[in-house]
Amino acid sequence: MFSTTLAEYLGVKPRFSPGPDPQEGRSYGGGKSIVLLGADGRPFIFSFAHGEGVYRLVHDRASLERGVRTGDFRSHADFIAAMVDGIALNKPDEDFLHHLSANEVFPDVLYRASVSALKQAREEAKAERWEERREQFDDRIPVIYEPS
Repeated sequence: MFSTTLAEYLGVKPRFSPGPDPQEGRSYGGGKSIVLLGADGRPFIFSFAHGEGVYRLVHDRASLERGVRTGDFRSHADFIAAMVDGIALNKPDEDFLHHLSANEVFPDVLYRASVSALKQAREEAKAERWEERREQFDDRIPVIYEPS
């Protein structure tokens, strides 16, 4: 498990200044990593330690719950997007978060609509990833034309 918390990276000032390596922590020294924005606009940690590494920043159940309760998500769509980007949740955790968001924070959204929105968003994300992979490999496939 990582010995550095996300708060140590983003903390009070969300700046992209050097920080500790996510696995080694502060004991390994500062200036070993930096938080950057990917082409998709999502933050990630680039570590210079141990031959370089990239770490995606994702939500877990606790951070999703905290975000819902503190109003970090401006809309139900933002909440669903965070669930899609987050780690795989088990069914009870997903149900809990759907009920929490639908009943307490976004009362105009029904539980079933929340579940359906997450399913659709996951399917769209999967299709986007598939398309990116296809485009990546299309460049490598030789095209042979028959002479006319």
